[in-house]
Amino acid sequence: MKIHQPCALAAPSLRRLLARFSGWFGFLCVSFTAHGATVIQVDFNDNGDPGIINGPRAPQPGDPGGNWNVVALGSGPTFSDLTDFQTGGSSGVSMTLTNFTGADSPAAYQWSSTAWVDLEAGVDGVQTIRTDSPVTNATVVFDGLNPGSLYRIEVVAAVPFSAGIDFFDGSSYEVNGSAATRNSDNSFPFDSTDWNLQLATFFPAWMIWDDVAPSSGEITLTVLPNGTHPVFGDVGVINAIRLEETAIPEPTAAILLFLGVFAASFRRNRARS
Repeated sequence: MKIHQPCALAAPSLRRLLARFSGWFGFLCVSFTAHGATVIQVDFNDNGDPGIINGPRAPQPGDPGGNWNVVALGSGPTFSDLTDFQTGGSSGVSMTLTNFTGADSPAAYQWSSTAWVDLEAGVDGVQTIRTDSPVTNATVVFDGLNPGSLYRIEVVAAVPFSAGIDFFDGSSYEVNGSAATRNSDNSFPFDSTDWNLQLATFFPAWMIWDDVAPSSGEITLTVLPNGTHPVFGDVGVINAIRLEETAIPEPTAAILLFLGVFAASFRRNRARS
């Protein structure tokens, strides 16, 4: 009597089944891995990029190198479909500015290309001025983000040390209502709840928020000038922003669906055998 081995019977059918679905599985894998992390870098170029004017070096013409989004306040307030820094292509992310009143003075000449911070991105920016009445906060809202991802937000806020120190010693910056996770320089003696824009030029230092989850696809940066200048109020400044998608959700639902279809087909194949 010939004894049939269950494994021997199942092997040809299993091979056919694997061959049938390997193409679909490969397509799914390629689709999932093709979604790269979005990186957006914004230079607030409201001064026409005049270069470094308060130091010994000559003015630096031009815009930051690479795929920066160079925007001017007068051409907003909404900037649609920002450029992805890594690919130079479309990101699908928009940015809206509210309650910014104009351009700030160029940053101190000590700024140089450090990490992602380009020299040209640090020399100008947008500002908001707080007066006694009415008090309005300025916001930068990024929309169209992946609601399942986490993002890192980095904000450069710096001004020349020649300006009056009571102008720039008390601004607060929040992302989705929270203070920054850390600074780029651990020795910098200020945090985002009481940011000194002038001393930030000497370290140099900027603010970093890690693992920010979008709310309905949005991330909001709020600038709250908290100083008490007796005449002009207080000034908050933003020179540049980097937004980086740091954690992309696993395609769990699609994988489970594929495995369910695979299991059902395998059971039908075994039943026919």
